[in-house]
Amino acid sequence: MKKFIMLIAVLLMTFTFSYAEEVSIPAIWNKQMISAELYTTYSEDFYQYDNSRFSFHAFVPACVTSAKLPMNGDGATFYNNEHTVIFSVSGGYNPINADTEWYYNMTVESVGSESITYSDWGNGWYAVSGVKNGKIYYIKGLVSDDRCCSFSFNFPYAEKDQYAWMVAILEDNFYLD
Repeated sequence: MKKFIMLIAVLLMTFTFSYAEEVSIPAIWNKQMISAELYTTYSEDFYQYDNSRFSFHAFVPACVTSAKLPMNGDGATFYNNEHTVIFSVSGGYNPINADTEWYYNMTVESVGSESITYSDWGNGWYAVSGVKNGKIYYIKGLVSDDRCCSFSFNFPYAEKDQYAWMVAILEDNFYLD
């Protein structure tokens, strides 16, 4: 039985990694045109972004066609053709060992509580969403003793039927190593 379980695990890992192909999209880094490297996933609606500096991973909506990469390698901001859909992901160190509640409160303060329609936090995570300037935003953060990372997904309120369903999948596929 143990051998059977090991065989299944190996087959699943082989299948899981066999479908991932590298996808390059145009990106700006240090005022130069380069490529942002993403990977295909089990869904044609999403790519995967891997950040080796802060050891986190995130799904990115496949509608993105360009990116801006910061010089320090802490994340990326992705855009669709019209720049109306924006997906940003970033990581950082947590040198003051701030807890999740602190990051949650900072996020609420930065977006302004008047625009928030949902907010919550728990052990190692927080989420804030709302509507501001005709756009829906969703922010998810993960916090550990030494790192924090977050993503922000913004899209036009008028296009919520096209993008809102993605939030649950983005959330489920955002994690720290």
